Amino acid sequence: EYDPARVSYTEVLGAFWGMHDGRVRKPAQYASAVFVEGDAQLAEARTFLEARESESLKPVATRLRRAETFHRAEWYHQRYKHKNRLRMAAVGASVALGALPAGLHVPLQEEARVALLVATIASMLPQLLSSVFEPFFDSFE
Repeated sequence: EYDPARVSYTEVLGAFWGMHDGRVRKPAQYASAVFVEGDAQLAEARTFLEARESESLKPVATRLRRAETFHRAEWYHQRYKHKNRLRMAAVGASVALGALPAGLHVPLQEEARVALLVATIASMLPQLLSSVFEPFFDSFE
């Protein structure tokens, strides 16, 4: 549970925007959002969002929303980055390879792209099969 005596809302926002690219649009169930409680948090969150928008030519897709009833995600969505380190690394490396300047050739670039794709798909298998195994788990932490 969030304890503002230990970590300020400013620190939470700084950490979030430091590791999150809010310009990526996703389907509604995976859409990026910053949840706020009250006008003070809304103003602070808006300041961070506007700063991010001013740094980019692409509009920020992350939305600011009032905190309402919280629904915990299914067990297989919990600790996503922790459980999917290989996939996260592969996606990051793939994006980096795709962002190389035109005409710049990196040795084994295409082979690396294929290996990263295979690693990404392999890392997805547990999640893809989770619906098969979900009935066997009472809870997951």
